[in-house]
Amino acid sequence: MQAIQASYIFHHNEQRIRLQFKNHGPLNKLIKSIPAARWSRTYKSRHIPCNTILYKSFKNNLPEGCQLTEIKKVIDQQLSATNQKQITTVQQKPTANTTVQKKVLKSPPVLNDVNKEALQNLIKILTLKFYSTSTVKTYCNEFTAFLHAIKNVPVDIITPHELQRYILYCINTLKLSENTVHSRMNALKFYFEQVLH
Repeated sequence: MQAIQASYIFHHNEQRIRLQFKNHGPLNKLIKSIPAARWSRTYKSRHIPCNTILYKSFKNNLPEGCQLTEIKKVIDQQLSATNQKQITTVQQKPTANTTVQKKVLKSPPVLNDVNKEALQNLIKILTLKFYSTSTVKTYCNEFTAFLHAIKNVPVDIITPHELQRYILYCINTLKLSENTVHSRMNALKFYFEQVLH
């Protein structure tokens, strides 16, 4: 069974659909046939335009034995703290012997008011310091991931020791890439040095 994961990304100021999978000849051929399909060194995966017709065509023409997992994420262009994720797994071309599987996960917890305000303050300071749209998006995404991890604990009372434990958790437990960990550390450093103090 060839697994494919599809998710929304915002790449070079354009909303795209990221397709992650292990190298598979028929799948590569299908994706290369899609107009404006590209490879991203940043995401280390292929991506296609966020276009309903192209995406439906891709889904309908998946090679036999491919299983598509769609991660649907509501992308708020104002970089608000509202992130909703829904995962749906669909077995392509079900036959009489197979069934369609669907799996829905709960949305991430909603941020408390203190942490929502912290995120808004981060966005405000990044904007005032004329950071690029890409940096603002990255810092907000990484900071939001941290806020979801600490749940209802106000971010303002987090100690340096707790931050170190969190970074080690990202490295050892979540197994995040070096680039992602650095982005997360930079976002946290910016918040605690430039926004909080």
